[in-house]
Amino acid sequence: MSTRLYLAHLAIPAFVLITAVQAYQRGFRGRTSTGLIALTLLWLAGGLVLFALRKRPRVARMLPNITLSVLVGLVCAAILETAITLIMPVFATGLKRIQRPPNLRIQLVGNSLAIPGKRVDTVFTTNELGMRGPSLQDNREAAFIILAIGGSTTECFALDDATAWPAVLGNLLSRGGRPVKVENTGVSGHTSSDHLYMLRTNPLVADADLITFMVGANDLGAALAFEGRPVNAELQRRADEGFGVFPLYSRSAIYKLAQFLTGTRSELRYDIEKFYEDMRRKRRQSRIIPLPDLRAAVQEYGERIRRLAEECRGLRKRCLLITQPMLWRNDLSRQEIDALWLGYVGPFENPIGYISPGELETAMSEFNRRLLEVARAEQVEAFDLAARVPGNLTVYYDDAHYTNEGARIVAESIAEYLRPTVH
Repeated sequence: MSTRLYLAHLAIPAFVLITAVQAYQRGFRGRTSTGLIALTLLWLAGGLVLFALRKRPRVARMLPNITLSVLVGLVCAAILETAITLIMPVFATGLKRIQRPPNLRIQLVGNSLAIPGKRVDTVFTTNELGMRGPSLQDNREAAFIILAIGGSTTECFALDDATAWPAVLGNLLSRGGRPVKVENTGVSGHTSSDHLYMLRTNPLVADADLITFMVGANDLGAALAFEGRPVNAELQRRADEGFGVFPLYSRSAIYKLAQFLTGTRSELRYDIEKFYEDMRRKRRQSRIIPLPDLRAAVQEYGERIRRLAEECRGLRKRCLLITQPMLWRNDLSRQEIDALWLGYVGPFENPIGYISPGELETAMSEFNRRLLEVARAEQVEAFDLAARVPGNLTVYYDDAHYTNEGARIVAESIAEYLRPTVH
């Protein structure tokens, strides 16, 4: 019996090894997958060697102790997994996942992006659910809850908590009526593939009265990085990794908590200036190249937006798709051109060139147009924000990201659309 139990325990490292190898083959080649492959190989190899030597008296005495230790470890892990899920539900076992650590605080020192010509310190914080927004511990039932999903133009990393457009939108819609809480779940770099997983995994989706998607900039960026080639498979792989859909062990509460404890700390100071200086210098030193053929990319983008619409219908949630405004246009001034750093073609680390602002405006317009067409066909609400936001350095500090004034204009435009149906 003890021999069979000993052999049975080797199924644990075998399962983890298979999952880790599959993850590695699918492109998840970080330290976690590599470390697990090495650890489980050692575990299996050592376990099989001991089993082969089981008739030796010393080894025979060891096998029951090893089996018992593994069983005790499994029981302790199950208890810990359950305890984390009950005590800290933001790390609960399963697909539900937050993208930011709870109670995070990042200070941007000497930030000149939020207010042009002025350096200020701004703060980026998250609440108990890891979202950038008001706490939901009080008055949750009485409030109208909006979940703002998007990339960096929703996240508004360079802006203070109070001036990011989702926060301003909540304040505008709360005036003289039912309190409105806008929870900002924007994450830099997220595409429509990530937004689909956000719908499926975010713990607040069930309670949200409205879900907004400001979408398109990163989808266009991905299409340019792939030079117009199909990107669905790569965006799917990235979303799988980012949301812990695969590998399977990333759904564990223990794994999620360990990832948090070894990752971002609760207090950080961040100098954002150097990043933009480096990116803008890279663009200035590169060459302008023609826009790749993006017809296939636009078609793929429409398919991803359609899947978002279908998911919203399946969840029976009111969703609002929002087009992406950009600074890009054909007649930018020298100062405006110098503020750009996006629009690169090829890999981010070593692009083969950059697209002119005029052609980028054309490309973004095609993506926005496709979003509106799919929204009409799928009977999902859409708001053409791109048509409402002016393109200048009062509104943007780079290609796509809003200053305080830009965030105010965005919030007021969306509030004007939503106000008749929120209260």
